[in-house]
Amino acid sequence: MKIALTEWQGRISPVFDVAVQAKIYETVDMSSKLIKEIDFADYSGEERIQVLSNEGIDRLICGAISDHLERFALMNKIQVISFISGEVDAVLNHFKEQRCNRTVFNMPGCRGRRNRQGRCMRRNK
Repeated sequence: MKIALTEWQGRISPVFDVAVQAKIYETVDMSSKLIKEIDFADYSGEERIQVLSNEGIDRLICGAISDHLERFALMNKIQVISFISGEVDAVLNHFKEQRCNRTVFNMPGCRGRRNRQGRCMRRNK
């Protein structure tokens, strides 16, 4: 399986739409190997998804992502795990082991409540 994580200063970048770098890992039998780093600085959102699709990415782990880019990723057969924050290595280890408790890495303010699309729900005050 190939997993892409957007990265900023060693952490998952807060917003996929403006992320400047992605790291691609290949995972086999619970081990992972960094196989490529991609500079996204000059790409539009759709171009970023297309690059990931061309790389054969199965899963994208990122912070917030706009609805239209998430749909575009899904159309390109890329599973999106969004609204994630934390150190890249810790997040990768957590998800490659397919642990079910994703709330450990929810973005601040997410509190684990999600709608049907997996997006964080905001509470009205």
